[in-house]
Amino acid sequence: MKLRKNDIEGISKKLCRDLHGKEFVQILVNENEFIKIVTETIEKNMQEEVSLEESVKKMLEAYEPQFRSGELDYHKMFELTKKQLAKQKGIIL
Repeated sequence: MKLRKNDIEGISKKLCRDLHGKEFVQILVNENEFIKIVTETIEKNMQEEVSLEESVKKMLEAYEPQFRSGELDYHKMFELTKKQLAKQKGIIL
């Protein structure tokens, strides 16, 4: 899912609010720093996913004739390849 910067910051703020005061979590930075770190982490993960999808598209170009003929399903191959490549690269989707 693609998120806008405002959406990511909103998620980060909600996470901060939800975790604040919980016994099982100790946040060692101030609220603004926590939000910044979480926002940057989500943005980095999303960029990794975009890069992964670009790699998958390039990999599947070799199978274009099979996709056009209906021999292979592009969307199914895309998802399977993306999951496998993410696993190999240690990317959490």
